[in-house]
Amino acid sequence: MVDHQFNRSVVDRAAQYLICFAIAGAFLYGMNHWWIQPMVGTDSFFRTSFNDILALIVFVPLSYFLARVLSIIPPFSPLRLWHIGLGWIVFSLLFEWLVPKILPHHTGTGGDVAAYGSGGIILWVFNRMALDFARIREGSVRVVYYDGNCGICQAAADWSSARTVSGSAFPYHPHQLIDETLRPDLAARARKTLIVHFSEGFELTHARALGALLIRMRFLWPLFGWILITPLLWPLTRPAYSLFARYRHRVSQWAGLNACVID
Repeated sequence: MVDHQFNRSVVDRAAQYLICFAIAGAFLYGMNHWWIQPMVGTDSFFRTSFNDILALIVFVPLSYFLARVLSIIPPFSPLRLWHIGLGWIVFSLLFEWLVPKILPHHTGTGGDVAAYGSGGIILWVFNRMALDFARIREGSVRVVYYDGNCGICQAAADWSSARTVSGSAFPYHPHQLIDETLRPDLAARARKTLIVHFSEGFELTHARALGALLIRMRFLWPLFGWILITPLLWPLTRPAYSLFARYRHRVSQWAGLNACVID
């Protein structure tokens, strides 16, 4: 059954992130094999499990990329959980059951099987993050609702619009101009948080909305944008954003920034 949840550009960009992740995993594999392992004991984690954890992180993205090139997997199909599960089964049967039967000096252990699985879980989490990043990066910002009566918010809107990669200003729209009789829910939410609407039909709020704008700016600002978007950091970024949003008018006064008057 064909799944069109993600468009081609999103899947392509996510695949690029996966390849970069696999290359990083291969680098760590080589560094551990040739540099770390000779310096540690035989029972060390770096000798018994570390490279096994990296196995699927390296193998699955590369095999997924090859399958897309050979049209075995449709180009608009993202990496699936079953792809990772199949890799785990293959590695477990091949290296922990078949190889020990052929090579007597090689022993298969349940710990190795668990290490393969741990690497698969890490890869799956990264894959979901990659798709999330790609959807946000490839999406087209339709409108940004912000507090037009907040001095620092207005200054940030003016400043950021002059520094976009595309050269076009962000489509900012003060939430005070939303017709509350027609869109009461949107108006109520926009009073509490920055909202970024995308033409593709999804939206972001709070710190992730800010991150979606930062990744479209020049210089080092995209790095901060990725940090704000990363799901694993939500327990830190969400409260930090909410704290700033609560005191944004007071911060504006401290900074000497007058609120914009909405006509």
